Amino acid sequence: MQRLRLSAVGLHKVHGRLIDAATARRDLGLHVKLLAKNDPFWQIVWEYYTRTEIHLGNLNCPKMFETVHETLNAIPIRG
Repeated sequence: MQRLRLSAVGLHKVHGRLIDAATARRDLGLHVKLLAKNDPFWQIVWEYYTRTEIHLGNLNCPKMFETVHETLNAIPIRG
């Protein structure tokens, strides 16, 4: 039942909208660990996130799909 709440349009109106730790815990029943901004793991995650945002912005690309072995930039076809 909790998975359905994650995709509930009434709760999360915009795809890609931030779900903070408190909401993840309270509303979705997820077990999340809060990390301090100076935590080494958080620093790696934040750097990856910001580099990805810059990369996608430079390509005018709305999405990126990534696996351990490859990355696919989903660039829309303009007609």
